[in-house]
Amino acid sequence: MQEKLAPTEVLAALREGNKRFLSGQRLTRDLGKQISGTASSQYPLAVILSCIDSHSPAEIIFDVGLGDIFTIRIAGNVVRSKVLGSLEYACAVAGARLVLVMGHTRCGAVTTAVDLAYSYGDVREVTGCQHLELIVNEIQTSVLAQDRDKYLGQDAEGKRRIVDDVARRNVIHAVRMLPEQSVTLSDLLARKRIAIVGALYDVASGEIDFLMDEAIGLEV
Repeated sequence: MQEKLAPTEVLAALREGNKRFLSGQRLTRDLGKQISGTASSQYPLAVILSCIDSHSPAEIIFDVGLGDIFTIRIAGNVVRSKVLGSLEYACAVAGARLVLVMGHTRCGAVTTAVDLAYSYGDVREVTGCQHLELIVNEIQTSVLAQDRDKYLGQDAEGKRRIVDDVARRNVIHAVRMLPEQSVTLSDLLARKRIAIVGALYDVASGEIDFLMDEAIGLEV
């Protein structure tokens, strides 16, 4: 099935899975059978780069079973060298046909990055985290300097909307970076073996906004 499906078909399957999740009509699966069926080999259809956020477990919100997808989770769904290595393995070695970069609304990592960008705060001093700076700095490439006064003058809901806008731009930035930073992924795109798509998951509604205007390599 993995070999026969096109990236567009894999994306359609993820869309349908999210619809089942939203409707509460998730598929009934024999997990014991899936464990034995996937023990000797795996043929994932997609690899999903998402945030570590506890609200957004990809296997649940896409209603997929064991062996159906790879998941890579890192705060702020940012692209780092080890993330690239995992994505390359998922696609070039294990045969995944779709890369989905999925951010989410009300993201804590993005909120921290925005707050620190506009307050000129030090990551370690403010958060107490020794290794968070690289992630925050990457997210801050999607923070617009001209929005500082607007952000500081907003109430909590207004700030949340701006954070969600940054989260969306952060996803788009990651989608664009992947073929630029990985010759492996770029080659797979050129051979039409994969497509790269961004998405934003709404933690309040459970809905996913697929950012189709920014998709790369997707033939529709």
